Amino acid sequence: MAKDISTVDGVKLIHVENADLGIVFAEVVIEAGSLFDPPGREGLADMTAHMLLRGTKTRTYQDVMDEVNNLGANIDASAQKEFMAISGDFMPRHLDRFASVVADVLGNPAFPEDEFDHERMLAVEDLKNVRNDDAELAGYFFARFLYKGHALGRPTRGYLGTLAALKASDCRDFYKAHVHKANLTVVLAGSIDRKGAEKFVRAITKGLPAGTAETATYADAMYELYVRMKIAQGKRAADEGRVVPHAEVKRRFAK
Repeated sequence: MAKDISTVDGVKLIHVENADLGIVFAEVVIEAGSLFDPPGREGLADMTAHMLLRGTKTRTYQDVMDEVNNLGANIDASAQKEFMAISGDFMPRHLDRFASVVADVLGNPAFPEDEFDHERMLAVEDLKNVRNDDAELAGYFFARFLYKGHALGRPTRGYLGTLAALKASDCRDFYKAHVHKANLTVVLAGSIDRKGAEKFVRAITKGLPAGTAETATYADAMYELYVRMKIAQGKRAADEGRVVPHAEVKRRFAK
């Protein structure tokens, strides 16, 4: 099994070859997640990530999904605190065709208004369902307590009020600000050699601007130290039984 980390045309590449696997797993990581959501626009990175699949300048959402399905492949998009990602898997013989779809999704998203409205409706329903999920509720309040006053404490999916205020143009602006070669990491694992991995990276990023890498600040580093301290404090509180009862969590969430 061969593995390496390198740079291809300004894009970071993590490549792990396993010729016996018979499939290739791919992930395109865009280093801008919900931490980059402006105040009052919580949920923007999450909506932007999902909108990448909702149609391009040459393909509708259905075109994208049909083409991927016809290859026996999979594709998805999501957002986390630190990044957005397009992920999927495909058979090695379909590298060129799968790369063509990813290149279009990554480089030419159209952010159509009707698809935005549909995606927002789904996001709102998911957010409402959190009220009936104890594990989700616990995670929500734990993050808000642990990272109080910091963007890490805000939910990646946003709030009902902020989702209602978002527009398709907000997603377009977020995309333009953060999607460029210097801000990407491509991860490829499975039945793909070094030459194929480099070919895939060049194919999916050829239309993107070079950009400048976004680096962490001194304040970010200091806050990480602060967070580690808060985690230790939280563990001590749990060990000592100083926790918020479930009924109280639901009461607070209902406000």
